Amino acid sequence: MRAAHFVLLGCALLGAVTAHTRQDKIPPNRCLPGQNCFPSRQILKEFAATLSGELLQPFDAGYSVVVNLNNARLTRHPYLIVMAESVSDVQRSMKFARKYQLMVFSQVSVNGASPRSTYDGAMQINLSRMTTVSGLVNNTLRSEFGEVTAQAGASWDSVYSQARTIGRDVVTGDDINYPVGDTVGNGAIGPLVKVYGLVTDSLLEVQIVTADGSLVTVDEYNVEVNFGDGLQRRTFDKSLFAAIAEGGIGPWGIVVSYTFKLHPAPAGYDKILATEDGGEKFSDVLLFALNNPTLESSFGCYGQLLGGASLTPARNHSYVNPALRTSYLLLSCALGWEGSGLEDSYYIDHALDYAAMFAPYTNGKYLGWHEEDLADWKHQLHGDNYADLIDVKIRYDIDNFLWCPNCVGSDFRVDCRYNNHHQGLMLSGYLASHRQEMRMRRRQMSRLQSDHEVRHPYISMMSMKD
Repeated sequence: MRAAHFVLLGCALLGAVTAHTRQDKIPPNRCLPGQNCFPSRQILKEFAATLSGELLQPFDAGYSVVVNLNNARLTRHPYLIVMAESVSDVQRSMKFARKYQLMVFSQVSVNGASPRSTYDGAMQINLSRMTTVSGLVNNTLRSEFGEVTAQAGASWDSVYSQARTIGRDVVTGDDINYPVGDTVGNGAIGPLVKVYGLVTDSLLEVQIVTADGSLVTVDEYNVEVNFGDGLQRRTFDKSLFAAIAEGGIGPWGIVVSYTFKLHPAPAGYDKILATEDGGEKFSDVLLFALNNPTLESSFGCYGQLLGGASLTPARNHSYVNPALRTSYLLLSCALGWEGSGLEDSYYIDHALDYAAMFAPYTNGKYLGWHEEDLADWKHQLHGDNYADLIDVKIRYDIDNFLWCPNCVGSDFRVDCRYNNHHQGLMLSGYLASHRQEMRMRRRQMSRLQSDHEVRHPYISMMSMKD
C-alpha cells in the first residue's frame, strides 16, 4: 500500500543559524497494553458505558478511519480512542487515564495532526465530534464588537459564518476548513494577521480539562475550577491563559472550547512589506530547493506575511515566541513522497538538508508547523519564554502527566546511572537541582536505619530512591 508521507519545515525568517539533528523521543513510564496494570476488557466495557460518545479499539470497524492520518509518516496506533461528544466524556476519559496511568493525547482531525497528538499504545481523546458554535453576542464588556464561542472540533468556516450573521469578522487560522482546536495554542496566523494580529491575540477565554480531570475556565486574569454541584474556586493568575494560548497544544490539558472577540470587517490590508537585506540570497536558496526534489518526491512552500498588528501583543502577559512578533514572513515548506515507509530515512535526510540551507535566514520555528527534529527546540519554539512556561507546568501538572514530544516539560528525564557521589536515581531537567537539594537535606535530617529505603514518586510517575 502506498501512502503520502511529509516532512514539515516551518521557518520564521531573518535570524541566526541553528543546527539540526535527529532526536530520540523518550516517553515517561506509563501503563501500556499487555502489562498487568492495563485495564481489563471488562473494565474497558464498563468505562465505555459511561460515555455519551464512543470508545474505539484496534479491532473495531471505525478504528482505522480515525487512526490513518493524511501524513502517513505520523500515523500512530493508540490502543484506546475516545470519540468524545461532551465535556463530561473528556473529563471521564482523563480521570480514567489517570487512574490506570495511561499515556493520554488529544486530537481533533486527521488533517492537522502532529507528533504531539497521538502515540502508540496510548489513549487518544478525539474531539472531532465536538463542533458546537454558540455564545454569539453583539457587544460585551470584554469586546466592543461582540464575541463567539466554539468547541475544539468546530471548523473556522463555521465560526466565520456565525460571525458574519451580525456583520462581524473573526481572526481565523490560515485554512478555514481546519478545526479551531488544531490552531489555537501555537500563536496561530491567518489572513487578518496584519490587521488584527495573531489568532490568540483575539482569544478571550478557554475551557480546559486539566491533568486531574477538572473542568477549568481560564481567561486573561482568572482561573476558575468547577467542582460540580455549584462549587467553584477562582484564583488570580495571568500565566495559565498565556501558556494555553501561546505555549503549545498538549502540555496544559485538553481545551474543549474557545471564546474569541469579534472585529468589524476590515476595509483593506496594509501594503506588503519589502524584502530586507539578504532576500535575494534567500530567494536563490528557495528556488534551488523547489527545483531539486529528490527521486519521486515533491517540495513545496507557502508564505504568510507578518508585521502590522501582529508586532504588538494584545495582552501584557504573553508567551508567543518573540521571533514570531519580529519576523516579516512565515515560510512553511514540506517534502512529500509516496511509499510504504521503508524509504523514510532517505527522504528525511534530504528534508533536513533543506532545513540546514534555510537556517541562515531563519529566526526560530513556528509551533504550528515545524520539523520534529530540533536540537534546540526549547529556544527555537519558545524563545526566552521556556523557563516561565516550566513554572506554569509545575503549578498545574507537577508530575508531567500530560507529556508529548517537544512539548513544555518533555525534557524531564530520570538518569539511572550510579556514581560515587550519588547512590540512586538523579532527575535531570529544570527541577533537578531543587529536587536533589531537598533530597539530600532529607537524607541528612533522618538517617534510615533499614537497608530498604523508602521510594517516592516524582516526575512522570517514576520513582526516585530516597
